[in-house]
This record gives sequence, structure tokens and C-alpha cells, in this order.
Amino acid sequence: MAQYRRRSTNQVISLDADDELGKGGEATVYKLRADTKLVAKVYHSAQQSRDRAKKLAVMIDGPPVDPMADQGHASIAWPCDLLTVQDGSTAGFLMPRVSGMHPVIDFYHPATRKRQCPLFTWQYLLRTARNLAAAVRALHRSGYVVGDLNESNILVSDSALVTLVDTDSFQVRDPQSARYYRCPVGKPDFTPPELQGVSFRDIDRDAVHDNFGLAVLIFKLLMEGTHPFDGVFDGQGDPPLLERRIQAGMFPHGGKPVPLRPKPGAPPFEMLHSDLQTLFRLCFEDGFRTPSLRPDSVTWQRALDEAESRLATCRTNSQHRYSNHLRQCPWCERTTLFQGADPFPSKREVRASAQLERTSLKQKPLPSAQSQPVVAPLMPPANLKSPRKLKIVPPIPSPPARASADRFRFGIKQCLWLVALWAALAAGGKLLPEQRPRLPGPELRTALNQTRVNPVDGAVMVWIPPGPFTMGDADHVDNPRHKVNLTGYWIYKYPVTVAQYQRFCVRTGRDMPPVPGFDRMWFKKDNPIVNVSWNDAQDYCRYAGVSLPTEAQWERAARGPRGSLFPWGNTFDPNKLWCPIGTSSVVSTAPVARANRVCQSGYGCSDMAGNVLQWCQDKYDEAFWLNGQKGENPVNYGSGDLRVLRGGGANTSTPDSFRSARRYRNQPESRTNVYGFRGAVDGS
Repeated sequence: MAQYRRRSTNQVISLDADDELGKGGEATVYKLRADTKLVAKVYHSAQQSRDRAKKLAVMIDGPPVDPMADQGHASIAWPCDLLTVQDGSTAGFLMPRVSGMHPVIDFYHPATRKRQCPLFTWQYLLRTARNLAAAVRALHRSGYVVGDLNESNILVSDSALVTLVDTDSFQVRDPQSARYYRCPVGKPDFTPPELQGVSFRDIDRDAVHDNFGLAVLIFKLLMEGTHPFDGVFDGQGDPPLLERRIQAGMFPHGGKPVPLRPKPGAPPFEMLHSDLQTLFRLCFEDGFRTPSLRPDSVTWQRALDEAESRLATCRTNSQHRYSNHLRQCPWCERTTLFQGADPFPSKREVRASAQLERTSLKQKPLPSAQSQPVVAPLMPPANLKSPRKLKIVPPIPSPPARASADRFRFGIKQCLWLVALWAALAAGGKLLPEQRPRLPGPELRTALNQTRVNPVDGAVMVWIPPGPFTMGDADHVDNPRHKVNLTGYWIYKYPVTVAQYQRFCVRTGRDMPPVPGFDRMWFKKDNPIVNVSWNDAQDYCRYAGVSLPTEAQWERAARGPRGSLFPWGNTFDPNKLWCPIGTSSVVSTAPVARANRVCQSGYGCSDMAGNVLQWCQDKYDEAFWLNGQKGENPVNYGSGDLRVLRGGGANTSTPDSFRSARRYRNQPESRTNVYGFRGAVDGS
């Protein structure tokens, strides 16, 4: 039995072989009998102990802010104390204990994923990628660089939690001496082109190098383990190794011609949300020559949030989640392609363990295939696992917990109970806060008088029918008259109120926004919530199972079926406004019920002008609506950080400011006493 001392407390810690949890080439990890929340990592050799001790001391003195700390999870297994031996030299360190997690590679591929956690959906993979980006973001904010960011130092739980391990290999900068303690290793598959073949012991790495590895990991998570530079080589000679393809910039999904085409049988790149496609091209194509163009972890977080908010659910298999820009479920197509081997098996299959009988991915012959299909071995039966509560980085609320397989077995009584529950909801009942609203089909719209209630937050939603409308007007240079075609959608009749937002905060454990000017008049329960940023509004919409309306959706709802200049008509009427025209300061906003009586659009939407400005989904681009036809359901996911607001707040001072075509913009983190929002959801 070996004995060590904690540097901070001088406590003696005894470790022996019975305490061993794992062993690597450099160190052994032991559990602590006296503290189950910590583990000890003890190095095999004392070589370079001085440099190692200095590096660890810098890390312990300056830990990054863990984005999941308040939920009791360690996203980064960071050293928290040194272990010393009798002569005072460093023998190792203590760090948080992480249990119940698997290597991220177990979630890449359908075969291993179905064995480890068969109900882990594509939404969970998106969330895993998002949580990974959040952990990397925390490190970069504190000045640390992973360096060797690859699949071997990432663990994932069945609830989409992520933990970065082997943190003592990260690159660390001593703020006192400005010395870099480098990361001496790197995996070629995750190394950017400018560092291929370089000795890592001789260079200081930067966040832009991590950004490349992060993009590779996200790509593999979302594309069933396919590497972004994998494919069929069409050039002369032997196919180059993966690192040579990276070095040559052979990204097969970009806009530039390369002698490489996508791998047959890999998921189609086009199934990804357009934001994600753009970021991958930006990283692997534009970032090839200019590394600074690679998207950082913050950009990935936002794009992955956006992609998750745009997910649709397959009608055939509820476990199939996919981007709603697709007309058909890609996972059903791949199930057919691989002769019944479903990458995300249904709950019925999982109950019967049928997913383990169909793990052989024998692909049907493809006309373009020039390589043999991958055949995975038949997996033995394993204990059924299903995802627990899908956890994420605050402040976004978590989707509902997944029940274990035996809870999916329904008898006749349970089925009758579910029918009764649905009938109650149709009659105006409420669901638990975690559940998501189901949209009525066309047969219900007439019966519900073209309105319905979102059972999550009680919001009344108005139906806006599909079809073209004329957007913009001649007096706004950034929004001239142009035709836009929209599919049908539901939009909140009123902006989200203080009472609704307060329930959201209580249920998700977050704080209410500050009261404007410390005047409680602003926060009466029926007033629209204010002092919320675009990010706050996004979080609420995810909780409510909706999204922010696009610019086009908002404007059509405001203009009504006749396309009026103002929500109430074509003539400006100051009596429709909550505050007198020209008022520079506002006592408070108006209750939505009061505003409804005087300011309602032709579609029945209230508060479209004169109460609160409202966040929209789109990014602001002055020229976006000047560039011709945008196709069906246009939305700007382009560059820049500014987000669009619409509506003309209570402190707006000119008649033109209340026009439905008027556009405003601000940073997504901005908050003011007249910034609010409403929700919308596709009704197709």
C-alpha cells in the first residue's frame, strides 16, 4: 500500500491495488475510500516532475468555469489538488470522479450505440455535440487549449452529458511567467492541415487548432462516425491517407472541386440543418487557407441549438428525429438501404430486443459504390439501456426523461387512459411542463375555430393559412415590396406574458430578468415579459415546444389577410397605441388583454405594434430582402451576430416606426424595457 499527502490539507491518502480503477501508459487512476466524489491519478514515473508539478499547480490555481457545475456534473475532469510523496515531490493529483459514462465513439456508430443505449436519438447526438462545444468554450475562455482534442479524451453519458478527461495533457499557460506547458501529442485525424507533420513539442497551439478538432468530432457525431475527409478517391494513384487529405483540403462536401466524393452509404450531408452545413464548409474549406475563419465553440453552440429547435419527428417511428427542412425521414430511408438495420430503432423493437438482431449493416448495392459495404458483427444481447433525462448546459431546459423499456408495455387499461388524457387535453386540459404540444391536423382546425392552446404554457395560438403574400413596402429600403410564400403555421396570439415567463423560470430553475427601473408596474402578470434577450427568448421557446417566428411569419401575421400597412389597417391611428405618439419614456407596458381590444391584426394577433418590440428568428442583414426570390419559408441564417426585432415598442416615437414592414436589430444578448417575444410553430 502506497501513501501520499494532499498538498492543500496535508491529509494522508493510502492507495493499493484494490482501489485501482484503470491503468494507462503514463499513470494509474484509483478511487478514494474516504471521498467517493474524487479519484487519484498517480504517475508511474517521477521524470520531469518539476515541470509537471508547476503545470498542475497553475491548473489548480486557475480552473475553468465548468458549465455543468451547478447541475452536479463535471464537464471537465480538472485537477483539484496535488498528491505528494515523502520528499515533497509531486506524484499525481486528485480530480472529480466521473462514472456511468462511455467513450464518445460508442455513440458514433449505430451498432455500438444500439448496444449501449438503444433509445439514444439523433436529438441526443445534437445535444452531445452542443455540450462538447460548451466544455471547449469554457476552456478557451480561461485561456486553455486542449491541443490533442480527439475521441479518446471525451466521455458521454446516456443523458448526453459530456466530460473531457486527460486534462493534464492540455496546453497550459502560466499567467505569471507567460510560459506555455505544451501538449506534446496529437492525433492526425483531428489535426488541422497547417499542423500536419509538425512536432507538437516545438509549437504553442491556439484555439483555432482546437476548432478544427471540434468540428471533426461534431461531424462524426452527426454523421454516424463518418470522418469529414473520408470518401471515394477519384484521383490518380493510390488513395492518400486521411491526414494527407486533410493537408490537401479534400473536403468532399464543399463547393470547390476535389478528387474525393462522399463515401457511399454515409448519411447525406444535405440532411444536416443549413447552419451546420455552412459551418462545416467554413471550417474545412474556407478555414483551410485561413484558420481564423473556423467556427469557434460559441458559434457551434448557437448553430446546434438552432438545429435542435428545427427538428421534426417521423410519423412512422417517433425515435427518428431529423431536420424539418427535409420532406422525408432520412432514417427510414437508411433503414431500407441497410435492409432493416434501423440506426434509431423504435421503442417496440427495443422492447423485443429486435435491434440487436439487426445490427448487420449490409447495404443494398449502390450504382455509384466502388467500395465494399461495412459489415458490423452481430452484437450479443445486452442489458437494455435507455437515455435518462436529456441534460444540457444551462440555461436551456432539458427535454423529458426517457422511461426504461419495461415502462413502454401498455395494457388495455393504459391505452384507455391515454385516450382519456388526449380527450382532456383537447377540451382545454394541461400537460406537465416538460411535455410538448401536438399540432392539430387540418380536420381539427375548423373545430377549434382556427385557434388552439399550447398545453405547455397555456398560450393561445392563431392559425395562419399557407400561401403567398406581399412583404415589405416602398418606404423601407431594407425591406422593399416582394413576394414570399409561406406554409401554414401557428403563432401566439399575444406576446409571452410575465406570468408565463415566471412559470418557465420556476420550472427550469433560472432567474427572472431584472425589473426595469426597479418598478414592479412592469412585471404585472398580464403584461408582456420584457428585459429578455434573443437568447432568453430562444430558451423559452424550446421549453414551450415552439420557436421564435421568422421575419416573414411575423410580418404576415401582423399585416393580416389584406396586407395592411399597420396591424389595424392602412392609416396610422394613434388611438391604437398604448402610449401617446412622441413619448420618449414609458411608464410601463400594457396588459395584453387591454392591447387586444384596440390593436389586433386581421388574423387576430394582438400587440403587433405599440407595446413591445419582439425578437424574430432571423439574423439581420440589410440586403437580405434585396436579393431576389428566397423560396418557400425564407429565413436568414447568414453571417453576423445581429438579430431582428419587429413591432414598434411603447417608446417608439414616429408613425413610420409602427408599420408592420419596419425592421429593427440588436445583439442577441441585448435587453431593454421594451424587448419581448412571441412563439410560433410550423403547422404542416
